[in-house]
Amino acid sequence: MLLALLILLAVKPAIAEGVHTVPVDIRDHFKSSGCSEITDYYSESRVIEKPYMYRVKSVIAGREVDNDYSFIAWCRSNKKDNETQYILVGQLGGGTWPGGCKLPIREFDYAGGLSVKVRSVDLSAFTDLARRSVGKNSARGPVIRSERDGLVYEVFCHRKSWVRRSTD
Repeated sequence: MLLALLILLAVKPAIAEGVHTVPVDIRDHFKSSGCSEITDYYSESRVIEKPYMYRVKSVIAGREVDNDYSFIAWCRSNKKDNETQYILVGQLGGGTWPGGCKLPIREFDYAGGLSVKVRSVDLSAFTDLARRSVGKNSARGPVIRSERDGLVYEVFCHRKSWVRRSTD
């Protein structure tokens, strides 16, 4: 009986705190970005990938970076409208994204598991945030990829502007 009471007392604060999908440092960053944690992120079955990624600077550099606490993460807009919009935020330790772009990136329809990979991209497949084509050349750099239920967003920084493409 005493053991059951001790277990209940230990679990109660965790229940009161609520369920979290990201670590506390990322949740703190959400507040300054005007968004909040996606608490229902894992509400569907077979959601495996996390809505955040650490060590982004190391991936971009292609080597281990000391004390790399850089991250990207999805959050939900705090706007009080009927449409749920997701925001991609990040912290690169004071730096900007290669190509000169700044985070956050707004106006996404869904949030998925995040990854970053440095590779070449065909820019003809990407559009700017106004859905205009950005060119027919290729470029190389870090690509942010978000995937959920077969839907994919890829985001790339091209000439100080974010460009993206979505596929299903």
